[in-house]
Amino acid sequence: MPSLPDPAVLAELTNVTRELAALRASVDGHGHRLEQLVAENATLRARLASSETARSELLVETERILELLAAARTELRDLRARSGSANG
Repeated sequence: MPSLPDPAVLAELTNVTRELAALRASVDGHGHRLEQLVAENATLRARLASSETARSELLVETERILELLAAARTELRDLRARSGSANG
């Protein structure tokens, strides 16, 4: 007749099994969260790249507008000078 296992050993094995199951659930949860963070990181990197592109485009456009403004000021100054010399 087989001997019955020691109840203390069975209790300890049950505790270890529970702890391993909890640890596995924790690892699974961390793995899922890591996947979410990786996806969020990819999204944020794409948004950052898009923002940097938009910033560069705005900088180029701003420089172009400033050049046009400078040319307009020069032209206005020239027109006023011609108008003043024609009236004077």
